[in-house]
Amino acid sequence: MIRTHDLDCGALYASVRAELVALVRSVPEAERHRSVPASPAWSVLDVVAHVVGLAADLNRGRFPGGEVDPEAWTAAQVEARRGRTIDELAREWDEEGPTFEDGMRTFGYEVGCHFLADLLAHRADVGAAVGRPGLEPGPALTAGLDWYLDVAHLALVAAGRGGVEVSVDGEATVLGPAPVLASVDLDGFEAFRALGGRRSRAQLAALPWRGDPTAVLEALSPYPLPAHDLVELVAPA
Repeated sequence: MIRTHDLDCGALYASVRAELVALVRSVPEAERHRSVPASPAWSVLDVVAHVVGLAADLNRGRFPGGEVDPEAWTAAQVEARRGRTIDELAREWDEEGPTFEDGMRTFGYEVGCHFLADLLAHRADVGAAVGRPGLEPGPALTAGLDWYLDVAHLALVAAGRGGVEVSVDGEATVLGPAPVLASVDLDGFEAFRALGGRRSRAQLAALPWRGDPTAVLEALSPYPLPAHDLVELVAPA
């Protein structure tokens, strides 16, 4: 059910890539080693190491599979770049980025919005760690949200307990099967973070629902729900 937008996810990824590097360069060295609340085992630089390593691995066809634990795969990306500066990480990303972005175009919107959503999530995670506002409204957020709307829809269908209606800036989407248990109006950033596994169960339950989503709250996130609330600054509209 991914909504097909006429968006170049490769170009959008390149823009967010530059934005994340600029954000990390803008903060003092000590803040680059600060733990990221959404991924508390990682520092700000570790998050950058992961997204750089992800591009490098996928460019070379290195995927987790078989007996390879995805968490061990991402941990290896970080460990291989341990101790690198933001300039060194940015240099590698500049080398890997264009090939990765071309691949996003080659494989089409559904694949492209997946990897764009992942990068946007980490960009917002870093912003929260260093006290900077979240994501700006725009085409990158639209494409990233398409991915998380689709993932939530499929999870709700699989759960078979009912669906929810999510209206984002006035555009309503029904996720999951009938009956619709609850509906909610959210801005794009909050919808992206709620459906992207960056809100605790208490935060999800506290959204301005009409109806009762209790039976399906866990299915709204593709990841285990955070144990603690994640509070973030909101970008100006």
